[in-house]
Amino acid sequence: MNNIGNHLFDNMFDTKPTTRQIVEKLALFNPSLMDDDRQFCHFFDQIALKNGYNEFELPPYWSIGRAIYNYKKDNNIKAKESAPKKSSLVNVVEVNDPLVSVYQFNINRPSIKQIIEKIAEYDDYVLSNDRKLVELFDTIALNNGYSKDSLPKYWNIIRAAFDYKKDNKEE
Repeated sequence: MNNIGNHLFDNMFDTKPTTRQIVEKLALFNPSLMDDDRQFCHFFDQIALKNGYNEFELPPYWSIGRAIYNYKKDNNIKAKESAPKKSSLVNVVEVNDPLVSVYQFNINRPSIKQIIEKIAEYDDYVLSNDRKLVELFDTIALNNGYSKDSLPKYWNIIRAAFDYKKDNKEE
């Protein structure tokens, strides 16, 4: 990335922005991003990190997704017919990580729920950290039949983890 790209989001705000302020800025910058939560979250993190946040202060992806939903609702924005049902990989994922071998399935393209259950079996902590969850999910999915362009949206992964935790809290 050149210097212009490196400084694109520097100091967009006078003070540390709220999640909503960043969502509004991104929505105005490129409205089509709101239909691809992976791309949106990627740019959200870049803006936040260049405008007063550190890595440990970034809001969970669930909060960003909720802010996108509220922005769309408040501004009466509907998803376009051409909006992707799946998302493309944005981050670099190490698919050859030997630790991921414990997450192998005997079926091709396991469901979101099946992957979440497998993650919980080996690493329950990840279910509480959206960023780690989607990163591990992507690695597992890519190693089990998904392509880089067929990954489920972050919102669906996080929602499945929430449902899993809710269902297993009662046990």
